[in-house]
Amino acid sequence: MHTYYSLYPRELTCQRPTKPLDELANDADYLAFCSQIEESLTQAVRKRFMSDRPIGCILSGGLDSTTVTAIACKLLKEMNPTAPPMRTYTVGLAGGEDFKWARKAA
Repeated sequence: MHTYYSLYPRELTCQRPTKPLDELANDADYLAFCSQIEESLTQAVRKRFMSDRPIGCILSGGLDSTTVTAIACKLLKEMNPTAPPMRTYTVGLAGGEDFKWARKAA
């Protein structure tokens, strides 16, 4: 079984789904949880989106930086539909996996 967490009411509580993972797509509590996570992440990115300079993202190709970059790109398009694509930057070792996954995410 997989675990998901509740952010309400401002404390993190662990819940184990009583349904198989493939059935959670129709579970109202799980969908509400996913919506809370999406809104929380979007608010966090929006809060840091104030700048009079072009904004870029450090992209490792991992789940966290890819998610933040995707949200930032969505917000940029909403705020300025004619803005150029967001610049992304990657740091990694030659032959490492970082460049490969960051390129796919970009």
